[in-house]
Amino acid sequence: MNSSLSLITDLLTISLSIHLSSLLVLDPGINIFSYHTGPTIFILLASVLSFYIFNLYDIPRFKKSGETAIRLVAGVSLANILAGFVSYVFGHWQFPQGLFILQAVISYPLLFGLRKLSSAMHASGDKERVLIVGIGDSARELASVMGGKGGNYQVVGYVVDNKEQWGVAPDGLFIAGPVGNILSIAEAQQAKTIVLADEPQNLIAHMDVLLRARLSGIVVEEMVNAYERVTDRIPVRFIQDRWLLLEQGFSLYSKEVVRKLKRTMDIMISSLLLLLLWPLLLVVSVLIHRDSPGPSIFRQARVGEGKKEFTLYKFRSMVQDAEKNGAVWAEQNDTRVTKIGHWIRRFRIDELPQLFNVLKGDMSLVGPRPERMEFVKQLEQTIPYYYLRHTVKPGITGWAQIMYPYGATEEDALRKLEYELFYIKNMSLLLDVKILCRTLGVMIFGEGAR
Repeated sequence: MNSSLSLITDLLTISLSIHLSSLLVLDPGINIFSYHTGPTIFILLASVLSFYIFNLYDIPRFKKSGETAIRLVAGVSLANILAGFVSYVFGHWQFPQGLFILQAVISYPLLFGLRKLSSAMHASGDKERVLIVGIGDSARELASVMGGKGGNYQVVGYVVDNKEQWGVAPDGLFIAGPVGNILSIAEAQQAKTIVLADEPQNLIAHMDVLLRARLSGIVVEEMVNAYERVTDRIPVRFIQDRWLLLEQGFSLYSKEVVRKLKRTMDIMISSLLLLLLWPLLLVVSVLIHRDSPGPSIFRQARVGEGKKEFTLYKFRSMVQDAEKNGAVWAEQNDTRVTKIGHWIRRFRIDELPQLFNVLKGDMSLVGPRPERMEFVKQLEQTIPYYYLRHTVKPGITGWAQIMYPYGATEEDALRKLEYELFYIKNMSLLLDVKILCRTLGVMIFGEGAR
């Protein structure tokens, strides 16, 4: 069961729970969907939004029953809180007394059971069979990524021209060839997708047979595009200047309208959040001041769009002069973190003062996290295309922040850059909204903090 089907079954399940609840609360002759149309539609939409916030449409997660149960409780509760608030504000949208609670009690076991069924179906379902052309490092890494547990693909083997390589690869997959016979190999292996992971010059002689494979209904695609589709990140080590130059999505100036709308959204949302959260900001500021000596607000130079430095604001979560011996990455269980700092970092509250950076225009709500110049210079020497993350405004949250845990090594920086390149390539207001929604779930469950 894919995420789209899961969303549809959620809507049907919640509709059923509303109907069953109405039978217990209302007179039998009253149709809840016609008599209370507004609140019914709202709770359906609020439920889908809540489930997305808590990442309940990530199908591989369904194998973890405990985590799924907790997230479902959070999702159902948030949906009902939102619906209750709206019905309080708009009196004509009120559900009958007790229906909210009954609906939640009935829907929860049904939703949990469906997710367990979805997990079982996903594990036993047919997977798309894939052939990879090539047997280099990039091909083997792609096979590992596409054939990972919980995925929708099964890599059945590699196809190469060199007879000396035919046989069985170290990962247990067969190696066959030549590439000229790929149509018959694909038919024998029932492969519906061919991924090109060999050097372009080695494929020139096989363009005719690859075109015939595509015209026969087989999906033929470049390795980088397959990698991006499966992982939602772009493999920095395997891309080249030519791919960046010709691939759609990196022409940022063609997205000028998107950038202007994004700036408008930044100003509106950050202003609203500051208006709503100022009591929390005040309380946190006092707690930090009482917990340890030093100012509540921490200021630090960070690198922004166009590689220009700006002053970033954060709530101080470490002891005063934590970096008197030089800049270092934060570590797991970092001893420099204060008691209050531990909790505000866990739930990302320390980042809230950056809303002022958003208003100033130094940052956006969504984008790559701004790094320090010392680390930028170091990482640009070792990570290809690291400079590309400075082609857009940095953000309070981003695709890398919701997809990858906190990182403190160059390998982590490389992995995060792959997610950031995915964001830059696919930048849109819809993607920003998705990231902001998922960020709420990350904050509530304290994921990835350090």
